[in-house]
Amino acid sequence: MNKGAAYGMKYIEIYRSDIINLPGATHYAHTVLRPVGSVGRAAVSDFNGDGHPDYVLYAASTGQTAIWYLNNNILTGGDLGPTLAVGWELRGVADFDVDSHPDYALFPPGTRQTAIWYMSGPTLIRGALGPTLPGSWELVATADFNGDNKPDYVLYNGGTRQTAIWYLDNNVLVGGDAGPTLPSGWTLVGVADFDGDGNADYALFHPSSGHTAIFYLSGTTLIGAAWGPTLPGSWALVATADFTGTATQIMCSTNRAPAKRQYGISVTMFTSVARTALPFRLGGA
Repeated sequence: MNKGAAYGMKYIEIYRSDIINLPGATHYAHTVLRPVGSVGRAAVSDFNGDGHPDYVLYAASTGQTAIWYLNNNILTGGDLGPTLAVGWELRGVADFDVDSHPDYALFPPGTRQTAIWYMSGPTLIRGALGPTLPGSWELVATADFNGDNKPDYVLYNGGTRQTAIWYLDNNVLVGGDAGPTLPSGWTLVGVADFDGDGNADYALFHPSSGHTAIFYLSGTTLIGAAWGPTLPGSWALVATADFTGTATQIMCSTNRAPAKRQYGISVTMFTSVARTALPFRLGGA
């Protein structure tokens, strides 16, 4: 276990090598969502209703998903989830039908059609098609951006680095707005309310330097930015969630070295969110 500080923020890294209750568990990858550039993303949500976020895992060779149940950073159990259809990818987890169970947001890059798989814990109950994305855009995250307590889509255009928000009512598109453009070399890997103002913010990662940063948003408008902790070599930021139950957002990271990525859980958390001012346009870190 290593601990230290970066940019005035305390953090702790925890690595586990034990596997619980998953058949062929070494075939599951912690970075379960489609990579953006060289960086993957992970799905994190509370699937067993204990108030603690859990990890969604994915076996790329079979499309099988699984849930690892966590108590803060401690792995306490696991269950198999549904198997994804060929060509579909898990891009986000959120409660689309507002039944207190997180659901899967799916995206097939070939057709850009989206779909929602409605879940009860790890069990698939039913599915519905969502809106189809325009060319060059992909679904990268889900969060509530307009304060209606319903998750929305975060879209990203790799050619222009522009983001956009599509407002949803369950699986139905009801509106949209342009979001901030990401600076060159930076990747959007998570969405969470880092400053506690009730608005979702962007968690960004710069793979070549290991730097992280927060884009503070009001709705879809960029209003400020701050550095986050710098990750050590071979580690990548993949998700954000409140693991401690203190309304403090935690950054989850994974070791990009293939031999370690299959077995490890790393959590990088900062217990203070002191903003270090920086320009909105970060540039190459």
